[in-house]
Amino acid sequence: MPKTITSSELLPLLEKVQSDFLDFITGFVKPYTVRTRPSAGKPDREHFDAALGGSGTLVSAAAVRGILTADHVLSEFPQVPRSV
Repeated sequence: MPKTITSSELLPLLEKVQSDFLDFITGFVKPYTVRTRPSAGKPDREHFDAALGGSGTLVSAAAVRGILTADHVLSEFPQVPRSV
């Protein structure tokens, strides 16, 4: 029978395995305001305001690498045509 643990029991466990997970996860940054460079009056692609758009797990299968994430995360980003 599975054991239920509290958050105070879970946090020490997560701290122990955190470094093992860091090589396999990533976050998505969603820019929402590109600042204008005052001197040029043009958008400055290096300076923008952003929020965390979601996260994913790095995976590979049959020599194909990708990011596994939830459908609601993908819906936050622009759709791009998929290559066949």
